[in-house]
Amino acid sequence: MKNSQNILTKRNLFYFIQFCILFFGVSFPFWQAAEVFHVYHPLWVILPGTLFAVLFALAFGTFFNLNEKILKYIKTIINYWLAGGFIVFFSLLILLGLNFVFNFPQVWVIGTGLAIASLLIMYAYHHASRIFIHSIDIESDKIVRPYSFIQLSDIHIGSNGIHEVERILNSMKSLKYDFVVITGDLIDEDYASYHALEPLSKITTPIYYITGNHEYYLRHKSFKDFIKKTDIFDINDTKTSFKELDVYGIDEKSDAAQVLETLSVDRERYSIGLMHEPHTREMQKSAEQGIDLMLSGHTHNGQIFPFTLMVRGRYKFIKGLYQIANMYIHVSQGTSTWGPKMRLGTSNEITLINLQPKNQS
Repeated sequence: MKNSQNILTKRNLFYFIQFCILFFGVSFPFWQAAEVFHVYHPLWVILPGTLFAVLFALAFGTFFNLNEKILKYIKTIINYWLAGGFIVFFSLLILLGLNFVFNFPQVWVIGTGLAIASLLIMYAYHHASRIFIHSIDIESDKIVRPYSFIQLSDIHIGSNGIHEVERILNSMKSLKYDFVVITGDLIDEDYASYHALEPLSKITTPIYYITGNHEYYLRHKSFKDFIKKTDIFDINDTKTSFKELDVYGIDEKSDAAQVLETLSVDRERYSIGLMHEPHTREMQKSAEQGIDLMLSGHTHNGQIFPFTLMVRGRYKFIKGLYQIANMYIHVSQGTSTWGPKMRLGTSNEITLINLQPKNQS
């Protein structure tokens, strides 16, 4: 009980700091508009930020217990407000910065900023409706025949529904693969629908799954409640094998080095690790344990610029292929979106990984 309270306290502190930053971002456009149009009524200046604060607390605070349908609507509002608000904020900020040099009328600057932000928001919404196939080729002398498999990550059922899962399956139709791995954040809300998982039953190959951070944000359900209704293999903190390949799953709350040491990585066989969050230290420890390929997600590459810059400040590995010693690392940008269905400067992706025997074309 004590540990649970500590976790909630840390989580609420994180949300409070995040809230202070976001409060300024979403309120700034209103403050600028008030100055340009000389609308200094207190309600215009205070009300938007106050409304945002209330909705944010209702959406993410752990001390409220709202009806699931109401919570879903509130989170939808706050997520799109955050995404759109920050695009407006940075558009205005850049133009106001340029205006120190060019000295255009402020009304023109605000109008242009809002127009640019509107176009970026429309583009971000459209771009998030697309899924790109990203292929990676890796050679190894530990295998004697080729293997292909798919990495899905951060599907976020809850934020997304059955139509998103069906869209992912449709994008996979033309691909040939031996199995599928899901590197966390499959489910992100208590109000996620079990029905939304049903399309995954159309996948005829094995599906190996580990948790992400969002699975542990569920308050009234467990991710296991969802997984047990599917044919998905939960391999958190366990090892499974597919012919010449060993797949090691690392639970979001576990220490990678300890898990891999307990499972004892066979360095003679090709080993694939699944770990949701790409912590640098965990990656280094995994390489020392003998993992050949580590697959992660979590970052979304920031999902919406300029959050990309914030992600770059926290993670060394944010998207694409990297290498530490003899271990390759691939970090997915996410197969879908979290929160608002918007992507700016990033893309939804399905990763097709092709393993080839070394010296074989």
